[in-house]
Amino acid sequence: MRHGIGSKAQHGALLEAGVDRVWSPAQVVSVLSEKDVAFVAFRPYDTIVMIQPKILNADVMRQLSRLTPSFEVVGHSPIDASRTGELSTLRGLSPMDNVAVEPRKGGNLKYKQPTPAQVKTIVDYWHGPKKPAEFMPDVREMMGEPDLPNSWARDVVIKHTGNSKRDPNAPGKRPLNLQDE
Repeated sequence: MRHGIGSKAQHGALLEAGVDRVWSPAQVVSVLSEKDVAFVAFRPYDTIVMIQPKILNADVMRQLSRLTPSFEVVGHSPIDASRTGELSTLRGLSPMDNVAVEPRKGGNLKYKQPTPAQVKTIVDYWHGPKKPAEFMPDVREMMGEPDLPNSWARDVVIKHTGNSKRDPNAPGKRPLNLQDE
């Protein structure tokens, strides 16, 4: 099955390219968040067809390539994204000239962004007795990201508390406030 992923303005061009089903980026993110549904929706022998490869962020593309390795940007030859470095090659392809291109929304996020509950758990781990190397396997499992570096938890703590001190009562430490998320 050929799955087309694109904005509403790109649906017509995707159908002309011969896709069987057209998905919006939001629908893809929603389906990928439900692991049981994702394996049924995107199968290993399917092909993902896109007009604008950067319409999905790098994290979503990586998740999608684990399920369906065959990608195609209209006007370019198909790429097997399961091979090392091919996903970045795919994301570097330029969109077709004769279709509507969606403006980019922010930078590329390498990893999933934690929910407020996950942030609280990560901060609690950080302020606990374990070292990052000891609690990061739990964080990787919680986030569903097997390749998170140990420094990622520190970056989350800095973003949400102001600094990386392991003592929650250290001077300059902001209280954890998740209402403004």
